[in-house]
Amino acid sequence: MPAEGPELPLGSLGVRGAPGEGRGSDPSNFSSLQVTGSRNPVVISKDVPKHPRELLSFKPKLKTIQVITKDLIRELIIPQEKPQPCLIIGEKEYEKLKESARALNEVERWDRLKTLRARQDAAFEALKKAQIEEQRKAELEDERDHGRGVDEELQQEKQKLLQRVMRMRLEQEEGMRELNALFLSAKCNMIWDKQVLEKQMILKELAEEEKRLDKMMEMEREKGMEVQEELERQRKQELMRARQGIVKQMEQNAEERALRAEELYQEGQRQLERLEQMKREDRKAWEQKQERLKQIHVDIKRFNMESQRLKDQQREQERLEDERVLEQQRQKAEREAALEAEQHQLRLEKEKELARLRATQERAQAWQAEQVSGPGTGDVLPCHRPCPQTGEGAAPLDVGDV
Repeated sequence: MPAEGPELPLGSLGVRGAPGEGRGSDPSNFSSLQVTGSRNPVVISKDVPKHPRELLSFKPKLKTIQVITKDLIRELIIPQEKPQPCLIIGEKEYEKLKESARALNEVERWDRLKTLRARQDAAFEALKKAQIEEQRKAELEDERDHGRGVDEELQQEKQKLLQRVMRMRLEQEEGMRELNALFLSAKCNMIWDKQVLEKQMILKELAEEEKRLDKMMEMEREKGMEVQEELERQRKQELMRARQGIVKQMEQNAEERALRAEELYQEGQRQLERLEQMKREDRKAWEQKQERLKQIHVDIKRFNMESQRLKDQQREQERLEDERVLEQQRQKAEREAALEAEQHQLRLEKEKELARLRATQERAQAWQAEQVSGPGTGDVLPCHRPCPQTGEGAAPLDVGDV
């Protein structure tokens, strides 16, 4: 069996909204369970197949504001912030989510994959059949439309032929021909009389229009002469006013030139005074600048002297530090030389000791060989001291050497 999804412990479920208990209970009396342990509560409904929010009849009263304009009065709803939503699902949806959360094994996954592939193949087959059926219907519809068009054309041709035959049959009759001739003659006479009457009326209207135009032209000529006389009179008046204005303008220009000359003279005097003032201010500023430059030079000289003193002091400190470092290095070199000499002496003594031990071991080995080959055993003492070179075994030594 595949592993089930994560089960909720019984202690994490609590009854919420039991029927008939607590204030604000819903009249539909549905019980629900709340899954705790999360930020958003999940309510599992058992009795309500749909979303409980859809069944609530209570709607909060919305705040409105009245806007009065010149043409109408409107009430606008003030938008409210939506509270934190509460996820409420039905029991069937909860079971479906629980089932979908369960992990599938290989067999179930393979079966589901085969089912999906079978559904996909069936959908493709149905789509292909529907496309073939639509194509066949379209072909039949085209053939039917083509046949209907051919039938309509044949029917129209037949109708035209019948009308032509009937018209020819009527024209062949003598009485009908005479009646047609009378109709044509009356029609021609009526058209001729109408054209003659229209021509007479047109000639009369043209004569009246000619008279009216002549009268209008005469009136326009008289009006034009009056306008011309009025324009001439106005031109003379404008010329007189222009002459007077020119004389007055010349007088004003002369006065303005005199005033302007006086203003220019006064402005020149003010400019000279300002130049003198600017020269005095520039001189004062130059003197102040020279004083500041002198002070700056003094400060720079003092700063340079202080910097030179600090540099000399720093060089002296560096010289003393270098001497101290050199002394330490010399002492260190002497200590290292002494240590090296001591180590060299120790190595020489160690080599001498090793040579002595090697010679002693060789004498012991030679003596042991003589004892083995000779008649007497001699006094031999085993020596368990390790060999100085190899560190292995015990080499026998002479009693005197021991």
